[in-house]
Formats: sequence, C-alpha cells, structure tokens
Amino acid sequence: MRTALDILIVIFGPLAALGGFLFGATYTAFFSKYPSLDILDGRDIYYFFVTFASFIIVVAAGVYRRSLGQEPLELKITYSPGPSGESIEKATLTGFDKEIKDATDELAAKARDYFNAGEQDYDASRFKEAAGNYQRSVDVLPTMSCYLNLGNALLSVSDYPQAKNAYESGLKIARKKKDKQLESAFVCNIGVIYDNRGDLDKALKFHQDALDIDQEIGYRQGKANQLGNIGIIYGVQGDLEAALKHFHEALEIHREIGYRQGEANQLGNIGNIYLAQGDLDKALKSYQEALDIHREIGYRQGEANQLGNIGLIYRDQGDLDKALKSHQDALDIDQEIGYRQGEANQLGNIGVIYDNQGDLEAALKSHQKALDIDQEIGHLQGEASQLVNIAVIYAEQVKKREALELLNQALNIFQEIGASRKIAIVEENIRKISE
Repeated sequence: MRTALDILIVIFGPLAALGGFLFGATYTAFFSKYPSLDILDGRDIYYFFVTFASFIIVVAAGVYRRSLGQEPLELKITYSPGPSGESIEKATLTGFDKEIKDATDELAAKARDYFNAGEQDYDASRFKEAAGNYQRSVDVLPTMSCYLNLGNALLSVSDYPQAKNAYESGLKIARKKKDKQLESAFVCNIGVIYDNRGDLDKALKFHQDALDIDQEIGYRQGKANQLGNIGIIYGVQGDLEAALKHFHEALEIHREIGYRQGEANQLGNIGNIYLAQGDLDKALKSYQEALDIHREIGYRQGEANQLGNIGLIYRDQGDLDKALKSHQDALDIDQEIGYRQGEANQLGNIGVIYDNQGDLEAALKSHQKALDIDQEIGHLQGEASQLVNIAVIYAEQVKKREALELLNQALNIFQEIGASRKIAIVEENIRKISE
C-alpha cells in the first residue's frame, strides 16, 4: 500500500507542476514575451483541470500515506516483557541489517555475527552472555539496534547504570539520524529503568515523551505500548482508575491495528488492576482472555505469564491446589522454552503456595531453586526477592538471626541497584523481625 501511494505521488506530483506551468503560460503576459506559446491559447481550462486533479491526487495520497504511520514494527522493533511486567522495545535482525548496509563487508559480517550470537543468548535468558556479544558488536560497528538490545540484556540482569549508558548512546545516534521510531524506543526503555529503580516521576516523564514522539510520527503500536507502560506506573502509584483508563486505550489501539500480542498484554494488565481492586472474577476473566489469545498466536512465554497470573487468583481465592497446578503448568512451559527468568518466577510462586500450605521444607526448596537460577542469570532483583522469601520462612521457623542475615543481603542488593520501593519493604520486614 505504501509503495503504491509513493508511486502516485511520484507520477502526479510532476504532472501537477507541469500542468500549473502550462496553465500559467496561457495568460497573455507570456504570449507577448514568448510568441511561440501562442499554441497554448484557449487551452487554459484543460490545463487548469490537469493541475487541479493532479494536485488533489498528490495531497490525498500523502495524507493517507501519513495516516498509515511508520513502517510495520517488525522491520525495526519488536516487544519483550521487562523485568517487572513493562513492555520494553527490542531491535530485530531486520532493523540491524538496515543499519549496516553501508558498512564494509568485513565489518558488517563481524558485527552481524556478534549480534546474532547475542540474540541467541538473549532468547535463552543468558543475559550476561548476550550483553557481552552485543557489546562486541557495538565495538566493531556502533548501531542503534545493538545499543537497544545491549541495554535490554543489561536491564535483565538489573545493571541499571550500564543499561542506561547503552540506551543513551543509542539515543544520541537516533537523534543524529533523525530516526524518530528508535528515538522513542530508547526513551521508552530509559523510562523502564527509572520505573524499576522506583523513580516513578522520571519514569512517567520518559514514557510521556516517548508517547509524544509516537503520536507525532503516527506510530500507533508504539503509542499503545507507551500508554500501557504509563498505566503500569499509575497502578504502582495507587491511581487504579487512571491505570485502567490507559490500559483500555492501549487495548483499543491494539485491537484496531490487529496486534494480538499487544491485545493480550493489555488484557493481562487490566487483570492486574482488577486483582488489586479485589475483583477476582473480573481479573480471572481478563487473564483467561489473554491466555486464550497467547495460545491462539502460539506465544508460549505469554501463555506461561498468564497461567502464573491465574495461579495468583486461585491462591487469593484460597484454592491452593488449583493455584499450584497453574504455576506448575507455567513452570513447565518456561522450562520447555528455556525462559530462565520466568522459571525462577514460577518457582518462587510455587514456594509461596507451599508456605501457605504449611510445608515449609518444600517452600524452602522451591525458593532456593529460584534463587540459584536468578544468581546464575544475574537477575539481581529476582535474587533479592528470593532472599526475602527465604527470610520470611526462617522467621516462621523462629530463626531470627538467619532471617535478618538474608534480609540484610537483600537490602544491600536493592540499595546497589537503586530499587527504592523494594528497599522500603525490606526495611519494614527487618523492623518487624527485630522487635
């Protein structure tokens, strides 16, 4: 469609200009200066019609072309779940290839090999290794695509300062090249860093800036993504109605453009708000709708996430057997697809179920497995969360010294990565156990 519109503009643009010249040339002022133009006499209505019709075609084609927005996101950007449920923007191999097309064959091949290796590591949740390969690609040939994915890999291991450096480096290139779509992606992901560090005001500003860019360029899928991330921040701030409003706006856009994965993500976000409001039936309905879409499009990671959410509903309803089954089903999928971070999350959820059932040994075993995975992949925020879970069980076993030791370890990690919301929670736990 965009190509056809471009052809119309190329053909009828010059025709409008030519018709306009000939129409102007029919006036007598031209005849006296250029006698050879007498042949145009009497044809002014014809040339006026050519000019007017061509002009209308060009304007209409241009307006409709702009209404289509940017190129489809699969050319440059796709989406990936962030460490706390946000949507982070990720570069594709297609977008990377577009950037390196003018580089020498040797440099391009080397940079592409490292980028490919990084993609494979990233997909296998080997985020440290992915970051190393993306960095090697950047060292050979700095690209926006690689800086974006480097930042994502570093974000996944909670290395927020280095992730921010990577995003800011890519942002400079995007602004220099006037690539608005990637500029928005970098701004969005910097907002995710501030969100994870608990600086919600800065996070909100960056997501709003990204939203403004996406609206400016008519990139509706990016707009929906930013609305979803803004909704998450409102939810954390306790403004559940504002969060719900943003999620519904994002959902409507995703449905209009037919982006099923985005539709499912927003249904999951809406379910989270209903859960926070205590409306478990509505929450379960939203999670189930999201689950059905993920299964329909074959997005296994999304399927596992929604099964985990459904497990939380069953847990709150007191049906621990159903909750355990949902989390186990999610765990099986995460293990099958090699999503290690999701595997750790579900093991943590299963540990909480065992704790609620009074089986503290099974709970400890599950939390320890989750802790081992988080430490293995370098997910500091997950590591600290599992330390807190284990500490809670030690406190139940009246092992106050061991509990405080683990809580202080978790506190040090949260302070290291600047996760202010988590710091407050751990400090409250330390206070209660110390009493």
